[in-house]
Amino acid sequence: MGSAAGLGSSRFPKSRRLLTRGAFTRVQREGIAGRSGLVVVLVAQRAEPAADGEPEPARIDAPAPLAEPARLGIVASRKVGSAVVRNLAKRRVREWFRRQRTAAGLDVLVIVLPSAARATTSELAAALDAALGRALRRAGIAPTSAGIAPTPAAVATSAAGIAPLPAPGPCGGPSEAPR
Repeated sequence: MGSAAGLGSSRFPKSRRLLTRGAFTRVQREGIAGRSGLVVVLVAQRAEPAADGEPEPARIDAPAPLAEPARLGIVASRKVGSAVVRNLAKRRVREWFRRQRTAAGLDVLVIVLPSAARATTSELAAALDAALGRALRRAGIAPTSAGIAPTPAAVATSAAGIAPLPAPGPCGGPSEAPR
């Protein structure tokens, strides 16, 4: 069968994941939320350990640690569906996150809602983009200034990255775009 060594960049390393209960509860407690119909996205600046070993409170406007990549945590309760459905939703969220250019030093927690079980991959990606954008705007960070932007491959494959069709003109044809 296939080996993990051949996967290269498609792996999701531990350095990009929230691993401990403490990390999840910190983001839930201190994070700023953005919600869509399918997910809730919480964003928190990574807490840096103080000299005494206790983490300092996270501030969303504090400068990010330089070498620390953004980390992702996913919560999908049994309300979402069976284990197969929950795991599919989590794989889709991980793939969406992998394709994002997320600012270093941010912890992102995605809570998958039950309505996500019926969503397509592109619908889920659009909902994640919208919720992340809302959370960053509420935090006072513009998505593009924070380095949050989909990669070119994500734009090509995501419904959120497709430009909307022009509005119909008075005769039913495309209207003239303002210059």
